[in-house]
Amino acid sequence: MQLTVKHIAELLDIPEHAVYDLIRKKQIPCFHIHNQYKFNRSEIKEWVLARGIKVSNKLLLLDDARQNISVEALVARGGIYYDVPGETPQEAIKNAVKVISLPPEVNRDEVVFSLLEREEMMTTGIGRGVAIPHPRSPVIANADHESIALCFLKNAIDFKALDNEPVHVLCVVLSTKPERHVGILARLAFLFQQDDFIALLKRRESPEVICGYIRQKETSQHHIPPK
Repeated sequence: MQLTVKHIAELLDIPEHAVYDLIRKKQIPCFHIHNQYKFNRSEIKEWVLARGIKVSNKLLLLDDARQNISVEALVARGGIYYDVPGETPQEAIKNAVKVISLPPEVNRDEVVFSLLEREEMMTTGIGRGVAIPHPRSPVIANADHESIALCFLKNAIDFKALDNEPVHVLCVVLSTKPERHVGILARLAFLFQQDDFIALLKRRESPEVICGYIRQKETSQHHIPPK
């Protein structure tokens, strides 16, 4: 489903002329076809997440039901880790990969390389003390091995996030293909917009409490079908 200027205005809660201003300044991904501006849903999701923009849940949850994505299950597979050391984003990412759970066929050095390559392109710090390191290209072949690892850092680190808040938790995402990757990011974006979830992370709650919160949100949230 392609999005229109009207859709973007509704999702961002801004007037349509403000959307055209973003287009004119080349600050939002779009394309021009048949004298109309259109927006790719996946690109907009990535754009929103990278900037920590609060939007309607319609965008964040669109199509996720069809992909059968469960953040709780992915976190259970990837694990939750505490006091991961590091003084720089690069050190923190390297040390995180050393401890997180990975399928046996995945090379840890390749995962580190992929994550650092992505970090060099643009910070994965999304604000509110959170960064979501993820590879540019999938490193997992089997969907049953997709994972999210939550890594609480020993020291808060400057990831050059837009809100300038130091990062205290890494959320390492490993997925199989772009559409799955975007769906997972969308789910995470929704969670990280919740003030009580951010507070829970800042308290460094136990895995049971964190997974329980995610489970409650996922079971209570109604998905919005595409038009």
